[in-house]
Amino acid sequence: MAAMYGLVKGHAAAKEEFVEETLKPDGMQTEEYMRFTKRALTQQDLSKKQFSYKLSQSKDNHELLHLTWRIKLKPETADGFSVKGTIPLLHIDNPHNTILQFFDLLIDRQTTLEKGNAQLRDANDALKKQRGDAVTQLSVLVEEKKALELDLFQK
Repeated sequence: MAAMYGLVKGHAAAKEEFVEETLKPDGMQTEEYMRFTKRALTQQDLSKKQFSYKLSQSKDNHELLHLTWRIKLKPETADGFSVKGTIPLLHIDNPHNTILQFFDLLIDRQTTLEKGNAQLRDANDALKKQRGDAVTQLSVLVEEKKALELDLFQK
C-alpha cells in the first residue's frame, strides 16, 4: 500500500502577514498571489508551462516530505519570473480516517450542491410560470386593445 501523507499541524494556514511579507513578490496583490497558489494546487499542469511541482524528502526527518510548487508568471516572456511555495507533509500511519473524512467532506459538499441546484430549479420553474402568465395576460390585453381600437374607429 502506498504511503499516505498529510499536512503537518500548524502549517495548514498561513497568516496574512506571512503571505504579505514573505511569500508573495513585491508589487503583486495578495488576492492575485492566493488565486495563483490555489490554481497551482488544484489544477494539474502536465505541460509545466505555468506550474511545476517537486516532492522532496526532508534531510532532518525522513518521515517528512516537502511539496514544492513553482508558479511561472508571464512564462511566455524572457523577463518572466516565478513564485515558489512549499508545504511540509508528514507520513500518516493510518490514512483510513483521513480518507473517510475526505470522502465525508466530498459527500457533504455534493449534498449541499444538489440542494442548492434543486432550489434553483424550483425558482426557475416559478419564474417560467410567472413569465407564461405574463405572456398570457399580455396576449389578452393586446386583444382587448385591438377590440377597443376597432370600436373607437367605428364610431
